[in-house]
Amino acid sequence: MKRLYTIILLVFACNAFAQSQDYEGLWHLKGEGSFAHSKMYLKFKYEGEELVGAFKNDDGDPDLIYKKESTDSTLTVYFTTAGTPANIILTKVEGDENHMKAKLLGRFNLKAERLALGSDFDFEIPDPSVGGPPEEIRRNLMAQGASGSGEVATAVATNFVNSTIKVDAGKNIGELIRTERYNNLTDHHLFTEQRDADVAFYNDQGLHGKIYKLWIYDADFYNPETKTYDYSKYADYIEDTSKLSDHLMFNMNGRGITGDWGVSVDESKKILVNILTDLKSKYPAFTYIEVLNEPDYEKRLTPTQYYGVYKVFYQAVNEVNKNLNPKYPLQVGGPSTAQFDLNWITTFLEEYSKDSSKDKRLDFISYHGYFTKPGKEYKFYKDNPSLVKDQRSILEKEMTSRGISTEIPTFITEMGVYPGPLFDDYGNMKNDRLRQAAGVMSINYWYLNSKNSYPFNWVLRHQTEGRKDQLVTRDSTGGDMIHTRKFTPYGNSVLMVSKMKKNRLEVSSSSELDEGKGVYSIASSDESGVSIMIWNYQSKNTVGYNLDLLVENLPKSFKNKSVKVKTGLIDSEHSNYQYDLDNCNLSMVETTIKPLKEGVFKTKLSLQPNALYLVVLESE
Repeated sequence: MKRLYTIILLVFACNAFAQSQDYEGLWHLKGEGSFAHSKMYLKFKYEGEELVGAFKNDDGDPDLIYKKESTDSTLTVYFTTAGTPANIILTKVEGDENHMKAKLLGRFNLKAERLALGSDFDFEIPDPSVGGPPEEIRRNLMAQGASGSGEVATAVATNFVNSTIKVDAGKNIGELIRTERYNNLTDHHLFTEQRDADVAFYNDQGLHGKIYKLWIYDADFYNPETKTYDYSKYADYIEDTSKLSDHLMFNMNGRGITGDWGVSVDESKKILVNILTDLKSKYPAFTYIEVLNEPDYEKRLTPTQYYGVYKVFYQAVNEVNKNLNPKYPLQVGGPSTAQFDLNWITTFLEEYSKDSSKDKRLDFISYHGYFTKPGKEYKFYKDNPSLVKDQRSILEKEMTSRGISTEIPTFITEMGVYPGPLFDDYGNMKNDRLRQAAGVMSINYWYLNSKNSYPFNWVLRHQTEGRKDQLVTRDSTGGDMIHTRKFTPYGNSVLMVSKMKKNRLEVSSSSELDEGKGVYSIASSDESGVSIMIWNYQSKNTVGYNLDLLVENLPKSFKNKSVKVKTGLIDSEHSNYQYDLDNCNLSMVETTIKPLKEGVFKTKLSLQPNALYLVVLESE
């Protein structure tokens, strides 16, 4: 999950904090440029000899500092805000106890000024036992026994179940949504040296996108002091990704509208119109705008206030489309919540339905797919991917009751089994890599069974959390290990999907899924043949499957011919860079010619936990 300022977590060895450096008290962090109007605060106090503290952004809840490092003159603090790791480096000013220099994320210069305790800006440091995501997530898992950072044993089946997968190649149930073509890149300043090669590699591999999402902070484009516009910070980022996808989605943070520009709402809309006009003119692939990111976690706006920001965006979009009349008009959507949050989403829909403007627009509804939290307890999709299966039908009931068209699509613009720093094996990602690959496919499966739902993969390279990488970026313990043209198991699963055929086929299984775990299958066909993906999502369970695969009613092109069979495999020893870095891209473990018996193709497969198979049949 991301944060509006987006953020690199730098991990250093932990040092003891020197109490002689007195940072105790309340500090206001003042920024420049896009941070000039921000409201960021740090507070420290001693509990015995230990310094504890918290960070507070705008009017949101404070986030506990979970780690500190010090030198003679600096203190680096680490915290997680709105689901994303962050750090601030504080540097003492000689002879001045009330001011410090500060640097956010190692990039943004700030000034820290001491404020009086008990002032209107004061706040309480959270109780560490309470926490919040993702600190709460990590602490809960640690309490369950997660510890250490050494090697973990390869997860293998402790028992096998016999099962049959039957594909009816004569029953076309609709066009297969190409989930590999919906994807994300991380921020503009990250992995810049690899980006050209990554773009070329994905295009070479057949992974050119339909929509790729980028992270664009609109407040950066306009300087309210000089009243000038500058797009250079994002130019290379947008130009590179324009080569990778038919259309681009910009997640825009709305900071200018909500205060960073320091102007009225009407003035901010004029500035936004200028920005969108310039961006659409420079980059025609720019088509979609997602307004804000995870506002339900950021907590600087209420759902009703969010709609006020959204309204400014749709008004600006309408004006740009009218003025430019582009081939692909701009589209806008939201509310981009961190989960399928009915409170936020229904309030958003209610505000939209009450909006009396004849020009109002809602081109897509977006949210993220990691977990739900209907009460105090998180329900992670990694534990049960089928939790997402009814979301679209629930949403359509809410839309229908408000007179909103149910043809508006759902974009799940981030999704996966590991939100924030979530893990199954703490400190080592060897098994979690496979769980991510099979788990994302399982969540996708349920979204694909829903009307007008489009899940976006997350992400080519993640800024901190290696379990989410599609390209090799980190070793099993999270250390830097950046390679070009090499897929992780998750990346290979995305590549597998790209090798599926056009039209989805009916599939049946003799095995039932238990809380979203077990054997999944998707099959498809076109004039060239039939393709089948089969995977065994187990999460932490260890059930294996011995499968009989049957494909009936093969196309006429197979009549009186043998079948060319190509079989790909992702598991602990195949298509897995942690086993063989030199041969880590999708491994075709078998290419053979097999005769058909009575027009039916039959084969046997054995699936370890979280293994994925691709079987492609073509007439010989």
